[in-house]
Amino acid sequence: MGVAIVLVIWLFALAVPAWKIAECAGEIAQGRASLGWQTAPGRITYAQLRDRSVKGRTYVPVIGYRYRASGRTWTSYRIEATSGYNAVQARKIMERFPPGARVTVYHDGQGQSVLIPGVRANSWFGLGLWLLWFWGVLAVTWYELARHREKRRRQRASA
Repeated sequence: MGVAIVLVIWLFALAVPAWKIAECAGEIAQGRASLGWQTAPGRITYAQLRDRSVKGRTYVPVIGYRYRASGRTWTSYRIEATSGYNAVQARKIMERFPPGARVTVYHDGQGQSVLIPGVRANSWFGLGLWLLWFWGVLAVTWYELARHREKRRRQRASA
C-alpha cells in the first residue's frame, strides 16, 4: 500500500510539471509564430476585467474583437500567446484596448489571431521553473533509487 501511495505522488510530481512544460512550450511556439503573421484592421467589441484570483493575484482581461481577413469576418478574444496577468498588467491591457478602439490584429489567415504578437518573459520564466521542478524530481528519484540499491547491496553482502 505504501509503495502505491509513493508511486501516485511521484507520478503526480512529474505529471504536473510535464503538463505545464507543454503549456509554456505551446505559448512560446504560438507567440514566436505570431511574429510572422499578417495584419488586418480590427475593432474592439468587448472589454471586461475578470478577477480569477485567490487573494487578488490573477486577473483576466477579456477583450473581444472583430477583424476581416481572407474574405471573412472573424471574432476572437485572444490577446496574446502568453496567458496570465497581474493586476497592473491587466489594467494596462484594459486601457490599451477599450471598447470601440481600432486595433491592428495579427492573424494566420485561418482564424488564429492575437492583438499583441510575440512571447512575454512569463512563458520563458515558467518554462524554466517547470523544467527545474521536473528535473529535480528525476534527480531526487535517481538519488533515492541509488541509495536504496546500495543499502540492499550492503545488506546482501553482510548476510
